Amino acid sequence: MRQPRKSRSPEAAARRRPAEAALRHEIFVLDAYLRHRLRPEAAARTFRDLAAALISSLDLLQLGVMRFYPSVDPELPGCSFFQPITTSHISGHYFEPEGGRPEIRIDLYCCKSVRWKMVVEIVHLHLGLEAWRGTYVERGIDSDSRCAVHLAGLGPRVIERRALEPAAGSRGPAEPKNADRRVSRAELQAL
Repeated sequence: MRQPRKSRSPEAAARRRPAEAALRHEIFVLDAYLRHRLRPEAAARTFRDLAAALISSLDLLQLGVMRFYPSVDPELPGCSFFQPITTSHISGHYFEPEGGRPEIRIDLYCCKSVRWKMVVEIVHLHLGLEAWRGTYVERGIDSDSRCAVHLAGLGPRVIERRALEPAAGSRGPAEPKNADRRVSRAELQAL
């Protein structure tokens, strides 16, 4: 008897997911200066390779083809890309300000663990990070399920970690609490 063909669709993967596996809603936002400008003819390939490395390393499912958009504004040279992944996305915006250092802005929204430190290492490998700042956010409707961490680094190294917490009684945006306090290794691993 012929065995049915295994589907690799996102829907089939979701059906195979163990019942105890809970969806997560995590975002990692990375803003960085780069060591070198990207060659315009290589930018699309560079971002496709970066997206593929993130998808593979974070064990994500690609939902569609990556879209690449060169800038049409001569005063703002650069490009943007968008990679849909199952119920999530990876997006990036590269800028070359006149007389300034090249910059990258990357947003990764994921229903699995973002593993932001790995993201930083992969982006550094593909783009050559200099100074960077990041924000990790675990989204949730319930106030106790939300958390955010401010991060900063140089190249692949993390040099600052700071927990952000909502102000007491507030439903508004997160505000720094104990701004000088470094987040402990246990707190970060709990993320």
